[in-house]
Amino acid sequence: MSGRGKRETMLRADAARWLDRVLGDMASPAGIAAMTEYGVPADALAEFANQIAGHLAAGDDLTEIRSTQSRRVADWLVARGHVMRVGTGLVRPVRAGKLI
Repeated sequence: MSGRGKRETMLRADAARWLDRVLGDMASPAGIAAMTEYGVPADALAEFANQIAGHLAAGDDLTEIRSTQSRRVADWLVARGHVMRVGTGLVRPVRAGKLI
């Protein structure tokens, strides 16, 4: 496998692990309580998390927040430790408190 193929495989694996953590957190009692607190529907959270994972798998670690609902979802993701805000209207995924 070429160096590029290995990089793409690693990016997809990182994205999948990150998404699995988010989806697992969504199903946890604390995650569900936080969704209620932030007014975030599960389908919107899953959709935005998939969007972030897609960007991460493609090698782009920044995702733009475009709508009010995306902001609420981003607030949940920040509060739960899955992303960090970067500048205005951008989020970057994190793993174990560190940027991916």
